Amino acid sequence: MLARYRPLRGPKRLGDRLLEAGLITRTQLDAALDQQAGGRDPHCHLGRVLVDLGFLTDRDLLQMLGVHLAIPVAASSIATPEEQAIHAIPAAMARRHRAVPYRVASGSLLVAVADRLPAEALHEIEAVAGRPVVVQLAPDAEIEAALGKHYAGVADVPAADVRSNGANLLMMLTAPDAHEPVPARGGAGASRRRELADYIQSLADRQARVGAALAEAEAEARTVAEGDLGVRAELQQVREDNEAMRRSLVAIARAL
Repeated sequence: MLARYRPLRGPKRLGDRLLEAGLITRTQLDAALDQQAGGRDPHCHLGRVLVDLGFLTDRDLLQMLGVHLAIPVAASSIATPEEQAIHAIPAAMARRHRAVPYRVASGSLLVAVADRLPAEALHEIEAVAGRPVVVQLAPDAEIEAALGKHYAGVADVPAADVRSNGANLLMMLTAPDAHEPVPARGGAGASRRRELADYIQSLADRQARVGAALAEAEAEARTVAEGDLGVRAELQQVREDNEAMRRSLVAIARAL
């Protein structure tokens, strides 16, 4: 199907691009526009209407959206995302933006969406993930399936529970047994260095868990304390400091 695509120049509407690429006919476009205008959901995208009517395949729509929006199509399946990626943002945020973080590459978080991601949403995801985000396109059905599979059973935190969640986070950070003891001296030389490196790496892993909790708290604060920029800024600063500490610990562990 991709062989039918021809280079398209200048700002065009999606329907015009599909016509010029020979993927639909004028009659099909008019029928889809009529369906869109008379549908229950006035915000339903034209491309989705064309697919639902059987005039266009999901794959052809995805490829043309990539051209239309100047967004690359995900090169690999999002069905099996990396653990590090899928936990980079809270479930509520992923569902709200219909965005699936599925891979970390070259320090950036690859996030799959079915349509353009608003700039505000992009900045929010980057702030919580703590790394640059590269947006890529994936079929709407795959986005829906991934959200249902990888965030299934992860409930959004009600506003009334934020205070208790904050208390739980504080307990986790200050509990007497929160820190593993430094391993007792038992070996020497390379063996001792390995023990110490493993211990420091365990501290880094713990900082990662704290970072995930802080990200959840920060995301919830955007809803609960939307007007209080000070609360959100403080949480973001704490999360960034925590991430800096985690990276330092990882660097030390690797150097040993």
